[in-house]
Amino acid sequence: MTVRMIAPRPAGSSEAVEVFDREAARYDAWFDSPGGRALFPSEVEAVNLLLKDLPGPVLEVGVGTGRFAEALGVPYGVDPALGALRIARKRGIHVAQARGEALPFPDRIFGGVLLIVTLCFASPRPLLQEAKRVLTPDGAVVIADILRESPWGRWYSEKKAAGHPFYRYATFYTLEDLEGSLADAGLVVAGAASAITQDPGGALAAEPAYQGLEEGASFICLLAKIASP
Repeated sequence: MTVRMIAPRPAGSSEAVEVFDREAARYDAWFDSPGGRALFPSEVEAVNLLLKDLPGPVLEVGVGTGRFAEALGVPYGVDPALGALRIARKRGIHVAQARGEALPFPDRIFGGVLLIVTLCFASPRPLLQEAKRVLTPDGAVVIADILRESPWGRWYSEKKAAGHPFYRYATFYTLEDLEGSLADAGLVVAGAASAITQDPGGALAAEPAYQGLEEGASFICLLAKIASP
């Protein structure tokens, strides 16, 4: 199936977008660091536990440099940061510069819409409402993020407070916050997965992903379907 865009909508700009545009290579390099090599595979596995049975095509909103899209076999992605999109395009992702609040696609076209560590950099409700708009009736939205009250959420919040170039723009949410945002957008949680039970700061090792919400996990994934009228 070929996905056609409607008239592109302006991607707009913000300080966060400008940072991810300018520092895309620096952001992407984390995945090749010792920590990235240890944690990224389990994050991919957790997302794939929910993604694998969804109908296609699949879109990643906030695709960034395309690391998750490439690893998961997701063909389409949007992001407002052009510098990141240039890297994603080299990974074979069909990309468009756009904000998640104004996707350049017609209604009901994607069987799956992914938002991986994206809601923390934007206002969740309009992103989820727009994701629902482009979702087929039998499709699902999959969100993945770091829980605010988790060990990694607290660690990233400390980095935010210290003025970290990326995380200074992030707002982390509780599980209840995320479930509430999905409900506000007319989506109902129908599945969950999780990863990363080890604490930050020490030596990191590979670990499996978990079906459901594992106690102590920092990286959580929720699958949500369109709520019945």
